[in-house]
Amino acid sequence: MRDRLFPTQEVGSLQRPYWLQGFGRQRQEQRTVEDAVAWGKRLRVDEVGELANGSGTGLLQKPLGSITDADRERAKEIATIYAIRMQESAGLDILFNGEQQRTEMYSFMANFVNGMSEAGVLNAFDANYFTKFSIDGDVSVSERGDAFFAREFAFARKHTGRTLKPCLTGAYTMVDWSYLEHYMRRNGSPRADMEKAKESAVISFADNVVRPLIRTLSVKGAAMVQIDEPAAATNEAESRIFVESLNRSFEGAWNGMEKAVHLCYSDYRRLFPHIADSKATLYLIEFTNHATNTFEALRLFREYGIKAKIGVGVVDIHTDAIESPEKIRDDILMAAKMLGDPSLVSVNPDCGLRTRRPEIAYAKLCSMVKGAELARREFGE
Repeated sequence: MRDRLFPTQEVGSLQRPYWLQGFGRQRQEQRTVEDAVAWGKRLRVDEVGELANGSGTGLLQKPLGSITDADRERAKEIATIYAIRMQESAGLDILFNGEQQRTEMYSFMANFVNGMSEAGVLNAFDANYFTKFSIDGDVSVSERGDAFFAREFAFARKHTGRTLKPCLTGAYTMVDWSYLEHYMRRNGSPRADMEKAKESAVISFADNVVRPLIRTLSVKGAAMVQIDEPAAATNEAESRIFVESLNRSFEGAWNGMEKAVHLCYSDYRRLFPHIADSKATLYLIEFTNHATNTFEALRLFREYGIKAKIGVGVVDIHTDAIESPEKIRDDILMAAKMLGDPSLVSVNPDCGLRTRRPEIAYAKLCSMVKGAELARREFGE
């Protein structure tokens, strides 16, 4: 599937189903149970009977006080199967597990890193808050973290025969979003050389957290891995550090592994010329919801002779409006023209569809797949 033109994939996260969001904390409403069963049948999930059945013994039918930790873990596993089946049903070529067993990309990852500790809760925007961490020691991936990502991949692999793409939050973003107490102390007085401290922290995170995890996934049989770097273009002066962190992280990959990087909501021009030295083989980039003409960044990829594939974001994750297959086709064809080679174009949403309700996410993915099919017809496929 990956060898045909315009392969399709989700970026990573999908919204947890309604029944999982309150599982074990609040009584399931009858309409929520019915919705879970309806989606299970629609997506041909064999395990739907474990959630609800005629004998009333399903997970969603149990009294709150009787729900165990094992039940909670099984509910997450079934949600993972739902996410896999949704992506298969939509027709995606490359998929993962919708990150159903994770919370979010930053603090979830930080909890698996030695040398990081919670520093408090910050307001990101509106009513959205996140837990910020401090790096107060040398960073390394914990045994618990290594085991989790290996187990997560193995479970997904057990439930699909399609190409899987495990996702990891990248070194640059993890450090950029954290306090750097340890590395500032190690590089002089607390505020003496922030730039040097940050570079040291980013490289250490790449060497001792992301690279070992990629190596573990390689050993477990992953044909592809994605590093998520939403903070990549935060500081133009640090683009060299960002690219070096990618290359050091990807040293954990086996030779034929597809090495993907997800970038979003940035001015990608800031990454040039250093990104030309990256060993990434695929960039998934947000295009539909951006203040500047992001498609112009494609001219730079071509100008610098970068032969990595570009995953063109053709679905806006911030609206319930369903993009038409024809609009998606046109965006794909524009990207192919600007890159000068249709084989360099891949297709994806701007970012993870966790922001959308399952029915909206599914409709958007189906439309995206149809748009890619229309684009292939223009090249005789």
